[in-house]
Amino acid sequence: MHARCVPSRAEFSLNGLLRSLRWAMSAGAIALVLASAGEVARAQLPFLDNLPIFDIFSRPAKDEFPPSPLELLEADPLLPEFPMKRELSPTERDRLRLALDELNLQAAATLRAGKTLEAFALWNRELRLRRFLGLFEELPALGRVGELAWREGAVEETRVVTDRIKAIQAGQTGPKPVLPDEQPLPIPEDPALLEALGLAYYQVRAPKLALAVLEPRLLMARTADDPTGIEKYLVAIGQLRASLFEDAAAVDAYRELLAIERAKIAAGRWVAVPVPPGTEPTIPLHRQAEVRYARELVMLLNRSRQWDEAIAAQRDLLGVYQELGIMRLIPPLMSELAANFDRADRVEEAVLQYRETAAAARSIKQLGIAREALDRLATLYRSRPAFADKPDLLASLYISLLELAREAADGYGMMDTYEKLGDLFVSLNQRDRARIAYEQAAILAKQLQHRESYFARKLQDLGPAPTPFNQP
Repeated sequence: MHARCVPSRAEFSLNGLLRSLRWAMSAGAIALVLASAGEVARAQLPFLDNLPIFDIFSRPAKDEFPPSPLELLEADPLLPEFPMKRELSPTERDRLRLALDELNLQAAATLRAGKTLEAFALWNRELRLRRFLGLFEELPALGRVGELAWREGAVEETRVVTDRIKAIQAGQTGPKPVLPDEQPLPIPEDPALLEALGLAYYQVRAPKLALAVLEPRLLMARTADDPTGIEKYLVAIGQLRASLFEDAAAVDAYRELLAIERAKIAAGRWVAVPVPPGTEPTIPLHRQAEVRYARELVMLLNRSRQWDEAIAAQRDLLGVYQELGIMRLIPPLMSELAANFDRADRVEEAVLQYRETAAAARSIKQLGIAREALDRLATLYRSRPAFADKPDLLASLYISLLELAREAADGYGMMDTYEKLGDLFVSLNQRDRARIAYEQAAILAKQLQHRESYFARKLQDLGPAPTPFNQP
């Protein structure tokens, strides 16, 4: 037997290296052949440039994180030099500000002409250059353009503007700021910067970001005992919380605002201006904020279905309307108050409030409100077991609805009410009275040329009318 020659470890390493070199040379040759073949094919068949397989040879690598369109990467004729390594002089600042204001007007005109992309390209140029005038000129411009982008449904533009505002808050001014996705942004200590950031976030509809800077700003205003600032930031916070459907926090804000406003009214020396005869009173200037906050409070409590608290807020607002003598606003609010009594299962109060609403509305010719109140009361009577054995209440209510419809010359309303009255009599097996109601509805249907065959069938279903010969 021949002895088998076993290679040494050094020979193994040398052989592996030679094999690697041979593979690399082969792969390189193949790549050269493929590249050459690609060039030949491209020369002979130019249309192949449009195919993805050939495109990979010439397409530049895509930047996964391209710079924002709000970053200045090349010279602009509105700047004295590029890159700017010094502050602008006062004269240069004034000249640049005028040019940017003109650019803003040009972009607005372009948007009105329906050229949305061109308009935002102009605004982006404006925003790139606004930063050279300082944060307190850049941030209002960002908010203005961001709000326009939001209104126009320009989602990407809104995102770009919002990211720039976030970068300012984070103190990152480079062309590719790295913003944390989960960690909160740092809160600046400068009150003016907090306010400017909050307004800009508010305009671009970023409520959570706005709240993150406005709530610390409110705390600063409280510490400084600044009543004007407290009210201003509470208004913004209340609106932002409401927009996020965080109704409990929004209610707290508006309750505080209402208390602040009433304290100002109580401390003020307001002179009541008499209303000229025949003139409808309006909400006086010094009470408008109070009414606005009270209405917001009612809306929020209704939306959060806190019926008892909503009732208290509605009664409070009703007292303001009555004090101011604005009669036209009273019946609609009374009707909503009655509906909340109904929702809160305070039935007796609901019945009384619906009746008072109908009377108040009818007295000032708000017949639609009066009819709505009585319709809701009729629904209450029909749906509550406590009134199941009191059909006379419902019948009396339908008579009141007929009177209202007649006063309003509402033929359709009369026809519908006669039908409901007839249906009630059928349910009570009072077929003769039901026939009379349906006949009145049929007469109105003929006059209106509406649902004539429907009421004819209603009468037919009752059977023949009684005569002296077929009466029992």
